[in-house]
Amino acid sequence: MEKIQPAEPWTGPVKRKIASSNDLDEFQKSFDDWQNFTESLMKQKSKLVEDVNALSHDKQKLASKNEELENQIDHLQTVLDSTHKSLHRICDVEEENRKIKTNLERLKSDIEDSNLKMNEKERQHKRILEEIEIDNEKQKEEVKNSMKILIKNEKESYEIALRKKNLEVEELKEKLQASNRESEAEIVRVSMEYENKLAKLRQKIPTTTAHGSSTNQEIFRMKLQHMKNEYEREVRLLREQISELEERVTAPPSGNRMTFTSSKKRRF
Repeated sequence: MEKIQPAEPWTGPVKRKIASSNDLDEFQKSFDDWQNFTESLMKQKSKLVEDVNALSHDKQKLASKNEELENQIDHLQTVLDSTHKSLHRICDVEEENRKIKTNLERLKSDIEDSNLKMNEKERQHKRILEEIEIDNEKQKEEVKNSMKILIKNEKESYEIALRKKNLEVEELKEKLQASNRESEAEIVRVSMEYENKLAKLRQKIPTTTAHGSSTNQEIFRMKLQHMKNEYEREVRLLREQISELEERVTAPPSGNRMTFTSSKKRRF
């Protein structure tokens, strides 16, 4: 803004003199000076008004700029606060990362120790397995030898038992043949006895019939039925004895000595 030079003050004398041409010239000169001074003052006033308006406009611009700067400062303060919080979070994250790294290093060390221990355990287990395998081979060989001896002994025992069984079978066959002969003879004897008794009863029939007694006929019929039942029972017992002897002959051999137990003969 251009600096305004103040007008020089009016210094002309104001005297009351009698009008003369010189005075008029001087007055004219003084009036011209005053008029110039007044015009200069008006110009200065106009210039001052323009300067005041310019200053007012600049003041408004400065106020608007100041408000804008304050808004920017507030925004920068907000950004600064956010940045400060972010820095705090970054510091926290860095601390957490440091802890995680420390934990990872510790875990890595623990894993290495565990791997060393596992390798040592694996070597121990491998050595133990090798020892167990050697012991198993020894035990297998011992069991194999024991089984050979046991099988040999069992075979010998079986052969002895088989020979005994064969002897017992031969004895049983002989006893069976003898029993068959005795059974056949017993059956013949019982049959003959039954036939004799039946013949005797038949001889008594005419006498009993001549008397015409129905009671005697009933008694005869009951006796005849009793004799028949007794005969069938005796035959059944003999057949059971024969079946028992046959089962003993066909029984499988065993290590125990077979004993022959015959059923008690019924005496006729």
